[in-house]
Amino acid sequence: MHFELRKTATNEILDPLEFGLGVEDRIAPVIKRVKIYGFGHDGFLKDEKIIPKSKLIQPISIHGDFLGIAIDAADKNNQSWITTGLKHIRLYVDETLVYEYHLDSWHPEDARYMNAHIDFHNKVKSLGHFHRCYKLPGNCLPIYKNIINDGLVAFQPGVEHKIRIEISDAFDNKTQEVFSIKKSDQPVEMVTSCVGDMVLYDQPYQWDFGFGQINFAEGTLYESTPILSLIHISEPTRPY
Repeated sequence: MHFELRKTATNEILDPLEFGLGVEDRIAPVIKRVKIYGFGHDGFLKDEKIIPKSKLIQPISIHGDFLGIAIDAADKNNQSWITTGLKHIRLYVDETLVYEYHLDSWHPEDARYMNAHIDFHNKVKSLGHFHRCYKLPGNCLPIYKNIINDGLVAFQPGVEHKIRIEISDAFDNKTQEVFSIKKSDQPVEMVTSCVGDMVLYDQPYQWDFGFGQINFAEGTLYESTPILSLIHISEPTRPY
């Protein structure tokens, strides 16, 4: 059976556990893996690593100038084997709260932005369901609190940064993971690609490729994305 609680005036979907739904839950959520992203000053991804929980005991080195983090985590309760989502996520860097996710309600019209909240590339490649602990600029979900610089943190060369991630469910069962990250001082292999125009997430764009065009409305993308001119289209091909 599926049911929802909605606020009549706004059509917001509400969390039924906030209204005394009788569920026994003494099980804390679990962090299974952490994904680390290293971004350059230009905003492009320079490095990324997926780290199993068992490997978080050693400092993690990653290339980049700004740090982003995501977690593969889930929750259960005492009355069902079904895996459920998270209620709260808090990210602390050097004991400063830089990101907080708090899910109490949401609008059906905002459902598409969940593809910006998660690492969608990982999902389509069946590499896991990672919650971003940073916010993409085109993500309009109103569920982020106490967020600093969209949850991205500048690396300090030679400094080992302490990371603490705290997650909890609707019954305040909590789990936390503590580990450290440092900026890698090893040479990074430069990858050169043929980059065309940049499609900005907050502006409309018309991509004309000779025998046709694609129009991107403002807000189509969740982050500014380059058109990679890896395939030269000379003429239309027949569909048969």
